[in-house]
Amino acid sequence: MVRRRDLVKALGASVTLAACGRPETGTPQASRSTEQFQWKMVTTWPPNFPGLGTGANTLARYLTE
Repeated sequence: MVRRRDLVKALGASVTLAACGRPETGTPQASRSTEQFQWKMVTTWPPNFPGLGTGANTLARYLTE
């Protein structure tokens, strides 16, 4: 009888090996697009709201970089 934990380990190992063998799962080539986007973020709180607004500002900064 196969124990559940052994089955999960075997499935995890086989999925990992299968993913490593696929060429498209390697490191992607960096490509720059000249197309620019103007995004708007809708929130239920006002801009620069302490706590919640700082997370939205941080996300916007990361996307800009």
